Amino acid sequence: MGHKSGEEIATLLGGWVEETRIYTEPIDSQVGRRFHHSVYEIRRAAYCLAYGLSTASVVHSMRALEPALDEFGPALGLSFTDKHTWGEKLDKIEGVVIQQKKARGKNWDHLQLCQQATADFSRFKDAWRNVVSHKGKYDFREARSVYDRTIDFLSLLAKKLPSGSSIGFLLPPEQSPSGAQK
Repeated sequence: MGHKSGEEIATLLGGWVEETRIYTEPIDSQVGRRFHHSVYEIRRAAYCLAYGLSTASVVHSMRALEPALDEFGPALGLSFTDKHTWGEKLDKIEGVVIQQKKARGKNWDHLQLCQQATADFSRFKDAWRNVVSHKGKYDFREARSVYDRTIDFLSLLAKKLPSGSSIGFLLPPEQSPSGAQK
């Protein structure tokens, strides 16, 4: 193995420094407050990106989404355990959203947000979570894209969903789980 020139070393280090900036980027304060259990996984995803562990970054990005997904069920009167898969959770959530859509509840804007979020969670599950769980591999560009999409999605949910630990706003008051209303 030959010696690297100063220019080659600077190029290598420059790329590494650029990648390490990822884990020093601040996490949106709303995301941190709303999905505080996601912060650890977001940080791990960033560290993995910075150190060239692209596939591991995708794993942590998917894990960062789990607290947000877990808020949907109980707020809609559903109960989940750790044994429920993403698919099972999303199927149940989608059933409630479809039922509410048919009922044409008063909260149409929020219903549309829940439909979008459910569809987005399904895309995350099908495009990345299932793949990485079954030996899929990702390069830096792909992993960075997944990381950025995860951050953007969590930011959207943190901003658009009412604060608190439930999203019972979707249901009409007479159907809302106790304590779920604002």
